[in-house]
Amino acid sequence: MGAPDIAQAAIDAAFAEFGREAFHNGGSTAITIIVDLRDAGSRPDDGRPIAGQITIEVRKSEVEAPVHGDSFAFDGRNVKVSNRPWLDDEEGLVWKMWAV
Repeated sequence: MGAPDIAQAAIDAAFAEFGREAFHNGGSTAITIIVDLRDAGSRPDDGRPIAGQITIEVRKSEVEAPVHGDSFAFDGRNVKVSNRPWLDDEEGLVWKMWAV
């Protein structure tokens, strides 16, 4: 098992443990996301979020290229991506973005 396979297995395990069912851009096929509901005093990697902003992570295998303005519906909420998503891991397997 090579490094990319090990990384994918670790990411899949994290999404299985912490993930939530969601729908991207009104689609009918469920995907899995990880949501970080930050409070106003927290500091994500690249600055302080605005009040009410959350962080969403999604596997690139489920959403090839999310963009600013995309929507995610989960747990009775519908949020929109408020920045340009970035690949957050060394292998380029997980997109991370802020949403409101």
